[in-house]
This record gives sequence, C-alpha cells and structure tokens, in this order.
Amino acid sequence: MTQMLPEALVVIPVYAMYRELGLSDSLPALSLIDAAFILPICIWVLKNAFDSVPEEIYEAALIDGCSPLSALIRTLLPLSAPGMVAVSVVAFFYGWNKSVCRHANYLARKPPGCGGAGVAQGDAGHAD
Repeated sequence: MTQMLPEALVVIPVYAMYRELGLSDSLPALSLIDAAFILPICIWVLKNAFDSVPEEIYEAALIDGCSPLSALIRTLLPLSAPGMVAVSVVAFFYGWNKSVCRHANYLARKPPGCGGAGVAQGDAGHAD
C-alpha cells in the first residue's frame, strides 16, 4: 500500500472509517493502521529473500528425508535469515519513528498552562 500511495493521502478516509467504527483515538486503531502500512513492505522483502534460495536445496532436503515443515525450518529459514533481519529492522524503526511522533503529538496537545507550571516549579524540560 505504501508503494502505491503515501500515508498522508489516506488519513482522512481512515479517520472517517475509524470514527464510524468507534475506534478513533484508540491503541487498536493505531496498531491496525501501522500494520497495514508496514506489512506490504515486509512481505515484499521476505518474498525476495525466500525466492533467492535455490529450489534444489529444498528438494535435496526432501530427498534426504525431511518433511516439508522440517525442510522449511532446517534449510529455508536459515538461508533467508538476512532478509528476516532486514524486515525486523525496517519494521522496528518504522514503529519507533511512529511512536516518537505520537509522543511528540501527545505532548503538544497539553494545555499551555501545564508547561508554565513546570517552569515555575523548577521542573523545566522534563516530559511526563
């Protein structure tokens, strides 16, 4: 989805849908939209990682007596581990950046009087 259109383009339709479903301003709604945006990229990278493993290795494992699940675990997963690490890093940093932005937006929504009270009490520069 993010390969075809930017996130900013779907903000209003997603907000309208979440408002209709009663999910606006909730953690499940944020998790759902984050998963919807990062999942296509993760699938695309993992597909390329699994496609880069030669078919002959999988067939050799089956001939050697591995079940299909065992062949997946013993051959395909270790050989595609760099792709899984790349996907993990991309997904982690995507989530981290989103959480930092959300925290900054949360702090910006505080009433202006709260900041002045902290300065008056000598607690300037500390976030809640």
